[in-house]
Amino acid sequence: MMRVGGNDNSVSKTRWFKTTLLSALLIGVAGNTALADETKAKQNADVAKSIENILQKASEQGFVDLKETNQDPEPVKQPEPHTPEIIIEQLSASPQDGISCAVADLVELTDYFDVAAYSDISTAKAKMRSIDSLDDRIALIKTYWSLGLGAEALALVHSVEDQRVPLLKSVSKVLSGDFSENNKFILKQYAACNGSAKIWYKTALSDSNSKTPDEAKVLPDSSDLAVLEEMPVEIRKILTRRLGVLAAETGDLQLAKKMLRSIEPDTKTGDLPASRDDHTMYLFALIDASQKGQKGIRILERLSKFDGPLRTRSIFQLSNKYSADGLSPYPGFSDDLNSVAQQYSGKDESRMASLETIKLYLKNGSATESIKLAKRELSIDDPERVAVVTLIADQILIGLNDKKNSKRIGALNAYLFDSGFFNPLKTHAELKHAALEAALALNLPELGGQIYLDEEIESLDQNSIKRLTLAKMKAARKSGDVEKVIVFASGYKDDIEFSGLLIESLVETGRSQDAIQIVKAMPHGPERFKKLADLEWQAGDFKSAHSNLQSLDYAMGGKLGNKKLQLSGLLTSVETTYSNMIVPNSSEDLGEFQSDISDDINIAKAYLTGG
Repeated sequence: MMRVGGNDNSVSKTRWFKTTLLSALLIGVAGNTALADETKAKQNADVAKSIENILQKASEQGFVDLKETNQDPEPVKQPEPHTPEIIIEQLSASPQDGISCAVADLVELTDYFDVAAYSDISTAKAKMRSIDSLDDRIALIKTYWSLGLGAEALALVHSVEDQRVPLLKSVSKVLSGDFSENNKFILKQYAACNGSAKIWYKTALSDSNSKTPDEAKVLPDSSDLAVLEEMPVEIRKILTRRLGVLAAETGDLQLAKKMLRSIEPDTKTGDLPASRDDHTMYLFALIDASQKGQKGIRILERLSKFDGPLRTRSIFQLSNKYSADGLSPYPGFSDDLNSVAQQYSGKDESRMASLETIKLYLKNGSATESIKLAKRELSIDDPERVAVVTLIADQILIGLNDKKNSKRIGALNAYLFDSGFFNPLKTHAELKHAALEAALALNLPELGGQIYLDEEIESLDQNSIKRLTLAKMKAARKSGDVEKVIVFASGYKDDIEFSGLLIESLVETGRSQDAIQIVKAMPHGPERFKKLADLEWQAGDFKSAHSNLQSLDYAMGGKLGNKKLQLSGLLTSVETTYSNMIVPNSSEDLGEFQSDISDDINIAKAYLTGG
């Protein structure tokens, strides 16, 4: 039997006439509300003329008899929600130019055969007088829709030429899983006409990985639930699942829960859905996984392992969960990502899979592999390349600043693998600086020349130039080129880090007095006294060393300790004694001299051991 529209064609005609007349009246009401006083008369005249035309056409087609003027018109009851304000708001979101909302009324699921299954359609067909014209087929098309059979509905309009066909085809194709740009374009034109048309457009967007900024704003809302509730059971389940998935994927979990529970009441208590089709299970998994439920993770992993319409999306959802919650991917997860990238080569799915693989590489510390993949999959002018380069740079920067040498080495190797890869970033200077500091910390100063090329030096700030010079100075000292060390340090003698390296290099080449003169030029303080004492001690000038140790002890508030002071004092006296001693010229005098030295050594040991 027919649903909603009734069994009698005359009833259907009368319904059409009333609806059309009501629409014209409402337009008049809304228009009069919005127009200024001076235009009201003209608008009312236009509305009156429109109503007259409608009546004339209705008379010609047998809907009404204009001669029966004594009949009182049946009062029209407006639906409560449609206040004038709401009507005006709805009209402001009008369909695109040249689009007739009368065509969009076709997607309202009224006037279809109420059948329970596909096998019952043959019975319905037998009741039809003809299916030659499109008008004859509309009820059958909607019947197929009500059962979720898009391909069968599409077959009924495939070779028909009619202005209504593009919309009928697009609805049928979306129902069959065809979410092409053309179908989205057609459905968008009618989306503002009625609630059902809007839902079909949203459904067309629900499985699309590539959306314009405007399309990304078209999301399910609570008003869609009311429209869905009026639809036949099977099509309601299909559309609710798809819109529920869209809501969940875009973060509206509360609406997603409502949509799932409207078709799967058992899920209110956390039980699995009664229907185990992929879309229902995927929707349940998204909601459960968002609450850190293990059921959802396991369902997503199962969907990721088998070919199907939701495999790719499940893999992407898992990748996000693994990253956000610190979970370990299931064995073979990276292989599945690569499989998706190859399967959809050149398409958005491939790019998304590559991006997720890059994230996985970074999580596992394989920044070099992530750079290789990004260079292979994303061209220089790709709009997403900068975002990917930024993501990789951020991870490398974390590694360069890590306290663990193993992390620093890995990050430094990744950066030097292709430092030019990071040139598009405004933060590349920060990354270079971190790379240089990591090289210095790892005692790999020779890498400074790879991090900063010669042609870059002129554009560097003073601090960067100073740090690069320090790296070159350390590299020269590491290679034994003391002359270069002296040259590099010449401009930074007052800097402790530079002067320390310079002094060490001078001492190593037997130029202790030059080193002492550099230290003497330093400001008085503990660092100066300590360096002088050390250098003088090494040079055998115990008297001067003792004096500087006394100064150091005083500067430290007496915390230096007595042993070193006593030993330096002893060596000072010994130095005086030896300097005044006559060199022995006989074996007997030599024996006495050796005995005195042994005694002095024992005395020094006693001072050091406290005995």
